[in-house]
Amino acid sequence: MMRKNKAVKMLRNTKKTALLIYAAAFILLIVAGVRVSGIAKEAVRGNDRHKPYEFYELYNDFSNHDYARLQEKVHTNIALGANPGSDEKQLYDFALSYEAAVNYYMYMKNGMNDKAQACRTDFSEHEGAITRKLLLDALEDVKSTYGIS
Repeated sequence: MMRKNKAVKMLRNTKKTALLIYAAAFILLIVAGVRVSGIAKEAVRGNDRHKPYEFYELYNDFSNHDYARLQEKVHTNIALGANPGSDEKQLYDFALSYEAAVNYYMYMKNGMNDKAQACRTDFSEHEGAITRKLLLDALEDVKSTYGIS
C-alpha cells in the first residue's frame, strides 16, 4: 500500500511538472509570436518611409525654425519625384534659399568667392519665387544671419 501511495504521489508530481512545462512553452510561444508579428509589421511599414513628406510635416519644420530639417525633407521629396502644390512649392523655394544662404556663408568664410556668387544667384532665383509674407519675413532673418543679400 505504501508503494502505491508513493507511486501516486510521484505520478501527481510528474503531471504537475508536465503541466508547468506546457504552460511555460505556451507563454514562450505567445511571446515569440508577438515579437515575430512586430518584426513583420515593421517590415511592411518600412515601405512607408519612401513616401514624400506631406505639407504639414514640411510646415511643422518651418514653424519650429528647423530649416535644416525642412531642407532635408524637401530634397527627399524632390528625389522621390513629389508633385508639390502651390503652398508646398513656396516651402521648397524657402528651403532651397536657406540652403543657398548657408552655402554662401560657408564659401565666403573659406575664400571661395566664385562658388559663393553661384550660391547668391541660386538664392536670388528661389527668393524671387516666394510670395508669402510669412516666408519672406523668415527669409529676411536668414539673410541677416548668413550675410547674403
